[in-house]
Amino acid sequence: MKYKVKAFSLLEIGLGLLIIGIIGSQVVPMIKKTILLKKYEITKRNQECILQSLAAYTTRQNRLPFASTPIMQGTEQRGLAIGITPYQTLGLSERIAKDGFGNYMTYAMNTSLGSTTSINNQSDYDNSFCATNSHAIRTITLTNQAIPASDYIAVLLVAHHKGEGAYMTNGNRRPLTVLPTANSRCRAQNITDSGLFCAQASDDTINWVTRNNFLSNYMQTHCFNMNAESNVYGETADPEGSIETE
Repeated sequence: MKYKVKAFSLLEIGLGLLIIGIIGSQVVPMIKKTILLKKYEITKRNQECILQSLAAYTTRQNRLPFASTPIMQGTEQRGLAIGITPYQTLGLSERIAKDGFGNYMTYAMNTSLGSTTSINNQSDYDNSFCATNSHAIRTITLTNQAIPASDYIAVLLVAHHKGEGAYMTNGNRRPLTVLPTANSRCRAQNITDSGLFCAQASDDTINWVTRNNFLSNYMQTHCFNMNAESNVYGETADPEGSIETE
């Protein structure tokens, strides 16, 4: 008795591979996009965790911690305005100091807020968190994110696009490909020590918070001695900015 072995023809196999290819061409990009969005979510979550930890530290110490370096392993370096998040000083893991892609985020702080001795001490107001008035950290912001004249940026966090410009473990910056485009020039601005950061078209994920907004939103307090009409509470403008582009 002869048995017939059922097999697929070359045409059937070809059609099957074609269908698999079509499905794969649709599914793979979706998976990649999902993974990318997840990394951006981790970045934003880590930035928010840092801001919350900064508020807790400032509540205890009456000042902001200075920046750190990879060589300092997350311990603040007195007087350093721009570096990486001082995660050891804040009691955070190194993972939180990095973005969703595993790169160190740049931490920039207003050094005038690193040497204060109280939040709003009426008897020693000149040395209080509320008395300082410095615009050392600035951004090229969008028009609807203007900072009131009475306020200024206290802390700024930068997650660098694809890791370009991010600090490496040896303390150097990862090489940046500078192209004749607005995005490239903007990213290049975000790795300088000038204190001026580009938040318009850099493709970096930037999160910054002003002194008054930091106090009211993260520390549930405010500067009592400031004029109520000077937008202490950010009622007429949004003094906190977060710019993210893919």
